[in-house]
Amino acid sequence: MGGFVVFAVMVIGAFIPFGIVGYLVRAGKNGLALTITSVIGAMLWVLVWGSDGRLGIDPLLAISWAMLFFVPAMIGTLAGGLLGWLMRRRDDRKIS
Repeated sequence: MGGFVVFAVMVIGAFIPFGIVGYLVRAGKNGLALTITSVIGAMLWVLVWGSDGRLGIDPLLAISWAMLFFVPAMIGTLAGGLLGWLMRRRDDRKIS
């Protein structure tokens, strides 16, 4: 049961940014999509860099949060951005 909960949290954590960033990129709001991607990437970097204990963050907690929440969110964000860009490109090609 515990493994299923972890998997569900990771999938939900990936699909939410995927949908948001995909929608924003397709709508042409690339600045906001890039801001969301940058914030998720910055949090991931802080947790991974702080996992050695120099920042006063518990290393196990930092890596756990990074792997459970921010790695799937970053993957979802990048995939959503790519899909939104491809759909935007397809829509622009049909108009021209």
